[in-house]
Amino acid sequence: MRYATRAQIQERCYPLDQMPTRQVVSARLASLQAGGWVEKHPGIGGYPIYQPTLRAYNEVGEGTRYLPSPSMGTMEHTLRLTDLIVELETGRQELPAGYPTSVTVLTEREITAEDKAPPKMRYPAAARTDAREYQPVYGYLSDDGTRRGFPDALVLPIDPTEWETGQPVAGAIAVEYERSEKPLAEYRAIIRAYLDTTRRTAPPEAVAAARQTLAGLNLPQIEALPVISVPRGGRYRHVLYVCESARIKTLVETAARDLRVGDFVLTMLAPPARFNRSPERTTRPWPARTRRRVGAPVDVQLMRLPKSSLVDFVVSMGLGEAALEALIAADLPGTEV
Repeated sequence: MRYATRAQIQERCYPLDQMPTRQVVSARLASLQAGGWVEKHPGIGGYPIYQPTLRAYNEVGEGTRYLPSPSMGTMEHTLRLTDLIVELETGRQELPAGYPTSVTVLTEREITAEDKAPPKMRYPAAARTDAREYQPVYGYLSDDGTRRGFPDALVLPIDPTEWETGQPVAGAIAVEYERSEKPLAEYRAIIRAYLDTTRRTAPPEAVAAARQTLAGLNLPQIEALPVISVPRGGRYRHVLYVCESARIKTLVETAARDLRVGDFVLTMLAPPARFNRSPERTTRPWPARTRRRVGAPVDVQLMRLPKSSLVDFVVSMGLGEAALEALIAADLPGTEV
């Protein structure tokens, strides 16, 4: 993901039973900022957003592009999608029955970095709309070339430790996050393009097996079928539409029924936003035996802490060297701190 709030970073990086306080996470982000790895930008609703610096992008070497100025016009969509990705990567969002529990999630940034990379651009624009000449790695392309695009995210049935950028994928869940309503015909065209891509990338035996389900049926019988089988083993196993309103959800479901795709298309209402609220921690905010006493001065509270706990905390926050320098300076005659 390109951008995330402190709450999203906190929820993604720590399990609920080991989660530090928001103050600790903010301090660690400040330390990364000071080290030149993370930069902070004004966000929406008063919640700042963070992204890797150009230096961090270059170190990671994903081939993605650093954007110095976030687009506030699309930021809420980006953060809502980040919410969903955090849920998927942490296993808190339920996946379809039978789908692996250990998955890799590709963001749109990673998808377009591969499908729009310079080697792909050697194809002329006309060829990139011809399914016979050009095949995107992660995106979809209709057989007639009129519909080409990329999902907002891809959920891959691959353990993150086994994933290599750029490798072909099969059986993925394409995620479409819908905040604004489209015409019904538009949803039909997009779903049809996902279907075309899935059929083209499926193994020949899977395509033959899907066709076999129609063998011996005449045209009226085929037209009466509620579902037409989709070959397994193609690029997409499901297309998941996360809808901001019941109206959008109804439109997507209607388009899926019109195309008779069965569970190839899944829908859900978008969950409440999480980017603007801290996660519910299950850790105790303060050990019972050293619980802070409200109203006591800070120096008194620090004096009550065991010295080992205080030292461990200072070191864990990356402040050990600074604290040591300050203490040494305080001990030197005539030195002001």
